[in-house]
Amino acid sequence: MITGRQIRAARALLDMSQEELAAEAGLTAQGIRKIEDGTVQPRVGTITDITQVFAEHGVEFTDHDGVKMRDDAITMIEGDNVYVRLLDDVIHTLAGQEKAEALFACVVDSVSPEPVIENYRRLRRSGIKMRSLIREGDTAYYGHAKEYRCLPSRYFHNAAIVIYGDKLATMILNTEGGDDSALVIRNRHVVTAQKNLFDFMWSTCPLPPPSTAEINYD
Repeated sequence: MITGRQIRAARALLDMSQEELAAEAGLTAQGIRKIEDGTVQPRVGTITDITQVFAEHGVEFTDHDGVKMRDDAITMIEGDNVYVRLLDDVIHTLAGQEKAEALFACVVDSVSPEPVIENYRRLRRSGIKMRSLIREGDTAYYGHAKEYRCLPSRYFHNAAIVIYGDKLATMILNTEGGDDSALVIRNRHVVTAQKNLFDFMWSTCPLPPPSTAEINYD
């Protein structure tokens, strides 16, 4: 059974307060405090609830009072066709989930090669909804206008960010002629924070004008 010391260490890894852990585990902050202090012996079900919260945030417990981030908490996609492979992971992660949605920021549809366009189509065929933040003035987008909002140009940087499931991915573009890569973080705490920012921008940015693109994702 995990110890109070491990729970404190796991919270520290995530910069999570006792109140936040309690809320996610369905407990009270006072209960968490007593477990960490060793003044109460928690039930197995309580420990299971706490362990599940940390697992969802990418933290696991090890022998000898150990705590660590899961090996898959931070991964890199490197080599050829990085963005295509990232979209493959989006589809694999979200397929079959109820109300699945992928959120994109700083994407430019008009430069997407056919393999990328086909993966966007696969997203749709899998029942996955899409929302995208694009640059103001960009009218060559391939989806439906209601799926887009326009970021002011001064805040737009052409390096796609994707939020999906419990993952946040950002493209790392190599400007010196090497291969691009994608950094993927699997952490519900990080994803929730980024999704909140995305939703704020979505609520404040305007719809785009009608698309002038001759192709679409349908």
